[in-house]
Amino acid sequence: MNVRPQQLYRQEFRQRILAERPQSVLEVGCRDGKCLQELLAAGVHAEGIEVDPAHVAELRARGLCVHAAKGETLPFAAGAFDLVVSEYCAHHFADLTHHLAEAMRVARRGVFLLDPWYDLSIPSQQLAERWDRWFKAIDRAAGKVHHDSLAAQHFRGAMPNGSRWSFECRHVLHLVAVDDAKFASENEPYLAQVATRPDDLAELQAITAARAQSGLTDDGAIMVLLRAAGSTCSP
Repeated sequence: MNVRPQQLYRQEFRQRILAERPQSVLEVGCRDGKCLQELLAAGVHAEGIEVDPAHVAELRARGLCVHAAKGETLPFAAGAFDLVVSEYCAHHFADLTHHLAEAMRVARRGVFLLDPWYDLSIPSQQLAERWDRWFKAIDRAAGKVHHDSLAAQHFRGAMPNGSRWSFECRHVLHLVAVDDAKFASENEPYLAQVATRPDDLAELQAITAARAQSGLTDDGAIMVLLRAAGSTCSP
């Protein structure tokens, strides 16, 4: 099975964080805690937030400083951290504008975000984006917050009016084919739901047929780097 490129994107993203030489970082959405662990190993004071108390307890048991909180109401004073960062969470934010406003309030120097992105000039990426929208539409119908992929204009447009923060956006793509095993495993949790929804089932069948023609490749990544006025940019 091919290794998904998300780990490469995460590594590059964390290198960009460390290149800023922050003394303190808040991570919004810690997931498995690996980003916090890497920051701590590099000598950075790192804390995180998660919504699920059980997940918070699990991460705390591993020695990580994690708080039960939501991104739109961060329980920290203004300028409490050098950087506020987030990996693969922005498309789950109920209100991107509120999340960015809170992150910018708490960050002294910058807010860095990593999220999925598709290069729609490539047929296999066009199909990947279509497959992604299929998943997310089913999740939204089940009541989950799962937005379609966010473009640079979405992040820029969500910045508070009158903000003097700089906006930088970078895209990265390592083309890796989604093999049969990965395609089947990603679809499997949704099969019971679509079995009684003819339109969703037909769309999956169409995606499967198109995959045989154009191929299907994993997502690329968008890195959004917001820096406070007067903050020094990394090389």
